[in-house]
Amino acid sequence: TDYGYAVYECPWADVYHEEGIAQDGGVDYCFDLDPSLVRGFNPELKYKTTQTLQTCDTCIQFQVNGKINKNHDLGPGKLENTKGFDYHCGHVYQAYFDYMIAIYGVEGLFLGAKVLECFSKKYGKEMADVIVKHLKTDFNYI
Repeated sequence: TDYGYAVYECPWADVYHEEGIAQDGGVDYCFDLDPSLVRGFNPELKYKTTQTLQTCDTCIQFQVNGKINKNHDLGPGKLENTKGFDYHCGHVYQAYFDYMIAIYGVEGLFLGAKVLECFSKKYGKEMADVIVKHLKTDFNYI
């Protein structure tokens, strides 16, 4: 059974809007990254976004071939598998940091440190420490 739903609020979209970041980056993020993450957890589940909060007032997402029952009841989730926004921010930083190093070597390391420095100036040392803490998180395991 396919399942579609609307999203009206998203902390990622909020940051894109607040920071005046190019909206096409947010669109690409939602159209490409989310389906890739879902595919990593379940290759049979196809995840599709048809519009985002970057360009519309509603984000529309679909799960295709998810074998969700007719009541759309996903059942009780395991609380220990529920992750907070800090976890997702740490994951994004770690992924891009790893890519920068893989592509640019030591220059990528410096660039990643510069990003963290800018983040710390904007959101504070405590928040930057949360991101740093997640550099040791294994995001391949929930």
